[in-house]
Amino acid sequence: MLKKTTLALLLATSVTACSSGEPSAGDIKSALEEMLNEANSAADEMVGDFGGGDLMDQYKVEIRDVEKLSCNSASESSGFVCDVKVTSFSEFTGEQSAASSIRLVESDDGWEIIQ
Repeated sequence: MLKKTTLALLLATSVTACSSGEPSAGDIKSALEEMLNEANSAADEMVGDFGGGDLMDQYKVEIRDVEKLSCNSASESSGFVCDVKVTSFSEFTGEQSAASSIRLVESDDGWEIIQ
């Protein structure tokens, strides 16, 4: 009986240790894409009034990959501060990669980037 209890305790501890509550790379990518979609929509509305919709297509940014380098609980506020490497593409700039730190909080709708 002691062996079964010890095994159950070890399993419960390992499952809890694997779930840190921090966003995954996929969560971060989704949050970045949501932010970009909002920015692209706003730009389309502004330029669309001047007939430049096709011109804006070359400036739209596509997130190709997100690599989560590290995530830590935000020390002075809620959420997590994550170091990420993002690979993006636009017709205007081509493919680019850049590393950055971003703060994310979890809401009912998923992870959101706080600026």
